[in-house]
Amino acid sequence: MSPKEIDLFIDAFCVLNKITKKELLSKNRAPRLVKTRAVLICALRDKKLTLSQIGRAMNKHHATIIHSLKKSSGFGYGSGSVLERESFRNKIFIKTLEDEIIAIQAKIIHYTECVKSLQYTINAFKPNR
Repeated sequence: MSPKEIDLFIDAFCVLNKITKKELLSKNRAPRLVKTRAVLICALRDKKLTLSQIGRAMNKHHATIIHSLKKSSGFGYGSGSVLERESFRNKIFIKTLEDEIIAIQAKIIHYTECVKSLQYTINAFKPNR
């Protein structure tokens, strides 16, 4: 994924989770935000992003990302993982997000064709000099 695609992914994640991007990327450690960040980090990792890419996208050090992934997987931390509790929600989110990306790409293609058609029409009516 390109940085722009990652940014769009995070924006869509924020909309679907009814959270602002500023809240998501803040240093606030409210449980709701911590869990939401953990789900996003796992979703980005599932998209095969490197730890550094995830860290850059979230303004976090890659070690913070490692810690979040370990905690989310339940590796040595308490009972039940964030991923286990959020897995269904995460799968729905990813499917919805992929559908949204496909719809946006279709709209871009449509609008690009409209612009080309308008340019052709404008050029057809331009006086020849």
